[in-house]
Amino acid sequence: MALDALPESQDYFQRIALNGGTISSASMKAADDFARALFDANLWWKILDMGLFAGDQLAAAMVKLKYTSGAGVLVNNNFVAADYVERGTSGGLGGDGSTKSLRTGLVQSAVGATGHIAFYLREDFSPGFYECMAGVSAGGDDYLLFQADTSIQVRFGQTQLANRTDLTRGFWCGGREADGTLCLYKNGILQQVNVNPVTPAGTTQDFHVFAKNGNGTPVNHVDRRGGFYCIGQALTPTDQASLYNAVQTFQQALNRAA
Repeated sequence: MALDALPESQDYFQRIALNGGTISSASMKAADDFARALFDANLWWKILDMGLFAGDQLAAAMVKLKYTSGAGVLVNNNFVAADYVERGTSGGLGGDGSTKSLRTGLVQSAVGATGHIAFYLREDFSPGFYECMAGVSAGGDDYLLFQADTSIQVRFGQTQLANRTDLTRGFWCGGREADGTLCLYKNGILQQVNVNPVTPAGTTQDFHVFAKNGNGTPVNHVDRRGGFYCIGQALTPTDQASLYNAVQTFQQALNRAA
């Protein structure tokens, strides 16, 4: 264990061991450097749930770097060891588009009426599908980051939508800002804004990753590889750029940058 790591990183490494996983010294350093970058940018407090998909095996990849509710380990629905590679051009966790998803335990009501959803997409999507990178739908409200045919979209509530006709790999992040606008970012750069503020009703259902939690049932599964996710409070444009830089540096350290 890296004795000079942040306490938050030390806790992450310990939970990997408790979950039956291992993580290399190089990956420990990359994870700790990432956590330090979040603290330096005042972002650590704005992220409520976050997974790095790092470590030597699937058991390690299921451990979250940060969590505020639920467990510190993702609930694995049908991923197997062959779906995960930590490093290299095939690095990340690969979905199958039909059965595989992760349950976070973070309920949407803990995020509130504003917030963000982010996912590091390691492979381009193909048009013609509906695949949810992370999200939850219940009671008529959607809290989603997803592919819808030829575009990437973010929803936060019943009518708010921002989308971009672009299915390429990269760091996608969207959500509802403090002023009620809905913003979609790719690689830290604003892609689209919806300026029609509609207050979401909220739900006590939890977010899923690699699929949507459709009122208790995972649906709209992703069939591509992912390298990171996070969910949390609303982010400013400066936050978006800082978060992308930190995430991209981490992906580069694992030789799996999109």
